[in-house]
Amino acid sequence: MRSRNQQPFSEVVAQVAAAPARRRRQRAGRSVDGATWIDPAGTVYALVATDVEPARVSVLAGLGAAVVYDACGCGGVECKLDWLTERESLALAAEPPPRLHPTKDGLARLAEYRADGGQVLIDVTGEVSWGSRIQG
Repeated sequence: MRSRNQQPFSEVVAQVAAAPARRRRQRAGRSVDGATWIDPAGTVYALVATDVEPARVSVLAGLGAAVVYDACGCGGVECKLDWLTERESLALAAEPPPRLHPTKDGLARLAEYRADGGQVLIDVTGEVSWGSRIQG
């Protein structure tokens, strides 16, 4: 027996079906194909260039680009990513440009990504050293 204040089940189902679906928050990290990055705030960045010159990376950091260090190259799937603060990124711009030093089988990469709003993300992956902050 149903209480007087209780809605019929069919009405509850109709209300749930009519409610807008909540978007599932995506995990911060790089997509499997490497075409996009998502930062911790949910901003999506699309790949602009791989193998970016170290001098250009320094300029971008000086202009306020976000920097993420991916030590192993997994894109955040297997390990924790190192998302630098704005202050840390600007400090790196004052240092000499990053140095890539891959070993025989190692990975060393600098890539540039951009969001629809124009924000820039620098992906520093693998065996790269940059100032005292990134010692890959």
